[in-house]
Amino acid sequence: MKKIYLLGASLLLLFQFDAYAQEETDPDEVSLKIISTRKPGLKIVEDFNETTGQHYRDPKAPRFLLYDQKREIAFGVGGFVRVRTAYDFGGSPTSDFGFVPATIPVPTDLLTKNRFNMDASKSTLFFKLLGNNDKVGQFQAYVAGRFSGAGGAFVLTDAYVTLLGFTVGRTWSTFNDLAAVPPTIDFQGPNGAAEMRTTQIRYTGDFGKGFSYAVAAEMPNTTGTYAPTQTVETTQRIPDIPVYVQYNWGEKKASHVRAAGVMRNMNYRDVINNTTETETSFGMQLSTNVELTSFMEFYGQITYGKGIAQYINDLSGRGLSLIQNPSKPGKMQAQEALGWFAQIQFNLSKDVYATAGYSQAEVFPDQLTVPDSNYRYGQYIVGNVFYNLTTDFKVGVEYLWGDRVNIDGASASANRVQTLIQFNF
Repeated sequence: MKKIYLLGASLLLLFQFDAYAQEETDPDEVSLKIISTRKPGLKIVEDFNETTGQHYRDPKAPRFLLYDQKREIAFGVGGFVRVRTAYDFGGSPTSDFGFVPATIPVPTDLLTKNRFNMDASKSTLFFKLLGNNDKVGQFQAYVAGRFSGAGGAFVLTDAYVTLLGFTVGRTWSTFNDLAAVPPTIDFQGPNGAAEMRTTQIRYTGDFGKGFSYAVAAEMPNTTGTYAPTQTVETTQRIPDIPVYVQYNWGEKKASHVRAAGVMRNMNYRDVINNTTETETSFGMQLSTNVELTSFMEFYGQITYGKGIAQYINDLSGRGLSLIQNPSKPGKMQAQEALGWFAQIQFNLSKDVYATAGYSQAEVFPDQLTVPDSNYRYGQYIVGNVFYNLTTDFKVGVEYLWGDRVNIDGASASANRVQTLIQFNF
């Protein structure tokens, strides 16, 4: 908790320093005021709302902002309290992060196949400073985290600055299409979706007529399945390079389609020849969110490549980016992987919406390098209903089904029913 107080105090000091700087150049006294983000007509409020994250889980603008009398700079503290209640039956994933089919025990563990759980650790807090400057235009500083560490400790999720088209710091990867990820109570979401946060330097621009693009250098995160007598893990030396091109259309440009790619250069140590090797790999993605009618929206995404398991929800952190090369002792190869989902949202009324969808994540291992009991693919089915009681208060209920299939064909499934209560502040 001391870290949160220190973080808040530091950002408030930054805001006060900016106000002090204006006093030095402006004879008029600078004062700070509190304004509600529900008040229409103020550009700083509109800018604050437009620069919130595109992911459905990203916190929205807080109820109140501090701003200067010129209405050029605003500072807000916000987030949400999120309480989830869940019951697993007929099988249960072992992950505490979300409903992760890759963690379903095969065969089903009779001791844990039924489980009741309540969780508030995904509650989130953020600090945001947004302003406009004659030299750099609009700029933003953003820090966020949630209480999901050991014993409810605060864990940093985002810390970045944006200006002049650049984003510098930790946030969602440029390879991710956040607006194409559908809403779920499950904190992981579709198992085949590409979602990953990392530290980066990104540039975003547009071509006009609805077209935009981005390119970045990102901190690599690689996990592999090593054979200690042949290969071992080493430090990474080359950043990942993701790019995308996107086209938006429709009312308020709410519909879009995006094509993305990423190049990776993954390092490992060849123990046999005592050399450090680099395995180059590529990934590609096509994603969309389309307003088919005022009643119905479609979310879809397909991601394919080699060495990109770290980007796909179900495959991340499981040693599936690099595997042994069976024909070359001491060498490794990039693991082929695929993830995809399709989901429909039904807007039943102004405040009630429901979604239903299917997702799959899979790898294509060489039979000579991976045991038959290892993961081959996972499936994920979701159906949910959300109700916005007020602008800030949301409830929901959700059913999930998933299964894990191993290389030898052995499989096990799991079911979950869960509810959500979330209050934004």
